[in-house]
Amino acid sequence: MSDQEGEIMEIDDLLSEILLRLPPEPCSLPRASLVSTRWRRLSRDPALLRRFRARHRRHAPLLGAFFTDYSASTNRHSHISFAPTLDPPNRVRFSFPVFEYPCMVLGCRHGLLLASFYYQPGLLVWDPVTGDQHRLDHLHPPGGFKFKTMNGAVLRSTQEDIHFKVVMVGHDEQHTQVIASVYSSQTREWGSVISAPIPPTVSVVTAVPSVLIGDSLYWSSSRNPAHPTTVLEFNLGTKSLAVIDVPVNMYAHGNRSFSVMRAEDGGLGFLFLSGHNAQLWKRNTDGDGVASWAITKTIQLDKLLSLNTNTEEEEEDEEERSLSIEGLAENTNVLFLRTSIGRFMVHLDSLWSLRCKELSQAGVTHVLHPFTSVYTAADNNTLSPYRYKNLSHFLYIIG
Repeated sequence: MSDQEGEIMEIDDLLSEILLRLPPEPCSLPRASLVSTRWRRLSRDPALLRRFRARHRRHAPLLGAFFTDYSASTNRHSHISFAPTLDPPNRVRFSFPVFEYPCMVLGCRHGLLLASFYYQPGLLVWDPVTGDQHRLDHLHPPGGFKFKTMNGAVLRSTQEDIHFKVVMVGHDEQHTQVIASVYSSQTREWGSVISAPIPPTVSVVTAVPSVLIGDSLYWSSSRNPAHPTTVLEFNLGTKSLAVIDVPVNMYAHGNRSFSVMRAEDGGLGFLFLSGHNAQLWKRNTDGDGVASWAITKTIQLDKLLSLNTNTEEEEEDEEERSLSIEGLAENTNVLFLRTSIGRFMVHLDSLWSLRCKELSQAGVTHVLHPFTSVYTAADNNTLSPYRYKNLSHFLYIIG
């Protein structure tokens, strides 16, 4: 290798380190590619893109939310839609693959989406950024799982891992046991069935997203207002199931008023809507192992969102004025909230809020599955400068 070639490689290595340290917003690398031909070549290098995604995956931005679009039920194909939440130039869109049978979202995590098929057994794990698909058509969990009584979650062992796991939970046909099984993409096999007895008032709810806290996945269960509210826990380390009681019947106030969430210290918590207030609860365990719940924060959403609660001049139906939870991003504690004046994102830690214009156009209440991932223009050419008429057009698009 000549001295000149070595100098070029040294400069390329230095520039690559600079590119790796750019923020993980979708427009970062496209903007950098405009500096020069060398920057353009490096910003589209597959090896650098892999390193860029691995470096930022732990703090990936919230790109939007997937939801099962029941308003499109006449469409025999995809029932899954995506609503972007970022403003231009970082706004990206994803189109769910079209299949013979309609699908339903079960969960999103670590840049992956898990969906189940209607009318036939099978699961799909999809990477919306790269387009990679993993069909589990004939690899459904061992006996006992029925479509109407199952839920699931997808996750990677580590943020950088190329392999993933699928956890399915449900209850048996007699409704006496809750059951679970774990699929590994590395072995391409389901593990053994894990079970635990449950009271008849506990049900696995298909539409409820899971929340990953530590080594455990949690689902809120039993949305029947006549039954006590409970939380279903699956411990990934011990491969065990447990049912956790919450202090009051949350769903007596409406089935969109309760959500499991990560507490400020990283433990188990939940959010409860009481009128126009959001109560944040935390589960504590004393030295004797006795668990208890306590309210850690109350947020006045009517003031934060400038909701008009004056009904003296204009009578409104209570249901129309009520708030409902449609989703919660587990890593950032961003709440997706439906109100009488539109849909909002509320950051529960910093208490900022933002109206979701795209979601507000949909009239049907959805269960939203927030999607975080590191998106680069080479994964999808939406933000590539080569899609546009000229440089000035691209600069106008990206701001």
